[in-house]
Amino acid sequence: MATRRARGEVEARRSPRKRPQQRRSAETVDVILTATAKVLMTHGAEGITTNRVAEVAGVSVGSLYQYFPSKHALIAALIQREAQQDLVQLSEKLAPFMDKPLPQALAAMVHVMVDHHARAPALYRQMMAQVPRLEQEATVRAVVDQGTELMAAFLESRKDELKVEDVRLAAFTTMEAVRAVIEVALRHREGLVHDPRFTRELARLTVRHLCGVDPPE
Repeated sequence: MATRRARGEVEARRSPRKRPQQRRSAETVDVILTATAKVLMTHGAEGITTNRVAEVAGVSVGSLYQYFPSKHALIAALIQREAQQDLVQLSEKLAPFMDKPLPQALAAMVHVMVDHHARAPALYRQMMAQVPRLEQEATVRAVVDQGTELMAAFLESRKDELKVEDVRLAAFTTMEAVRAVIEVALRHREGLVHDPRFTRELARLTVRHLCGVDPPE
């Protein structure tokens, strides 16, 4: 019973206190989470405090506590927001390429994924470290699975151009491979995400696997 109560207390500390119902409240939460991202990039997870985030956000600590009971809740909410935004932005940025030749569209996908992480590598590195600590794996996994479903649907629509037997399996392995390589680069060789050769090599790996040809230069 004590263990269950302790788990409940931990869950409460890392969960939002309430959800914004009005536009102004939603804007306040967004400002607070943007400030959380800035503090996380500058000071790391150990350097985050609710006072520091409130100061950067330009809100009172009392206002922050209306929504977030702790710094853990702030970071967890930030992870959830960024994961959802990654999916939306990937879909939006790839839309203009969907009618292009398949090698070009796939290369564009890789470029979008690398560029998106390269915009704030320190933030992604910090968030990746906090995902298991804050038990956010299920949240991130759900978003990744949605991205894989989008990829599978796209490949199914172009399956006559593919050199793979199982389209859905190819979508899964491709998305997981690209994501894993980018994450390893962020953790251990951050400079690679800013190197065009890295992106070209990852695009070549993807296009050769799926299409059997090299991507356009």
